[in-house]
This record gives sequence, C-alpha cells and structure tokens, in this order.
Amino acid sequence: DTASEIPTRQPVVLRINQLERILGLRVDAEEIARILSALGCGSSDSTNEGIAVIPPSWRHDLTREADLIEEE
Repeated sequence: DTASEIPTRQPVVLRINQLERILGLRVDAEEIARILSALGCGSSDSTNEGIAVIPPSWRHDLTREADLIEEE
C-alpha cells in the first residue's frame, strides 16, 4: 500500500494439457480466459497449447502453473 512503485509480475505459463491432466476434464480456452480475467489476471500470450498469464499485483499466491490450475 505504501510502495512507490509496484514491480511488474513475470508471466506464468498455464499449459492446457496440464490443466486437463490434473483436473481430469477438458475446460474450453474461452472459459479459462474468463475465469482468469475474473481473478484479475491478464494474459500476455495465448496459443492452442497454453496461456501466458500475468497475475495481478495483489495475488501473491499465483506464482506457479499449479496455482492457476487450482483456481480453475
């Protein structure tokens, strides 16, 4: 709250095949983007294989791919 400058967050790559493997179900890419957007995340790059997600500054718990999958 008192920091003069908020450091930029590094993107976290969310691989679609990992999401399906861990959750055991297929989630549409549009639904994944909707959920991540609702969490305040931005995306820097997206392909058929994955999404590079930039977590919001206030979500210090979103640092790994597993953290993003957990939110789905």
